[in-house]
Amino acid sequence: SPKTFGYSVNEGDSVMIQGRIGQFQGLVQMDQLDTVILLASGKALKKPTLVTQLGESTESNMVVMRRMKLVDAAEWPSTALSANGFKSVRMVGTTGRVDTLNIDAETNIDGNPAPDGYFDVVGIGGQFDASNPFTSRYVLSPRYMSDITVSTLPVVSFTQTTDSLFEPADSFRMDFK
Repeated sequence: SPKTFGYSVNEGDSVMIQGRIGQFQGLVQMDQLDTVILLASGKALKKPTLVTQLGESTESNMVVMRRMKLVDAAEWPSTALSANGFKSVRMVGTTGRVDTLNIDAETNIDGNPAPDGYFDVVGIGGQFDASNPFTSRYVLSPRYMSDITVSTLPVVSFTQTTDSLFEPADSFRMDFK
């Protein structure tokens, strides 16, 4: 069973941890902890870095991806997940690249309706790759539902209802309506 060392995790805490460095599914992790020392509380969180794709550079970093939408809303965990469970959900950006959201049962995200349309998402980059050299299956793990917000898309408007373009010589006239 996990040891707590009398410490309850709080967002914004700065801690010193001692233990063994290991690797799980391509991501560095600490296990067999033997010491947790609280250094400070209430520290400002890192601002997320804007990225357009997940990869080695996003691992363990707070990032934001903009103008994403779900590939299949049926993948979304609209009912609560089992404790310690997670659900992989595919999302696609305006570039057409498909990336994966990792929805963890220990967040307040599962059990909520799927985002509708385009959204921005903040989360921590991770990886679930079981094969050496660990260069695929990158994921983004949002921390809570408020990490997923409606995306602001550019608005295109036309000032005229019709326009004409004439192109001389071996061409044709085209009317746009």
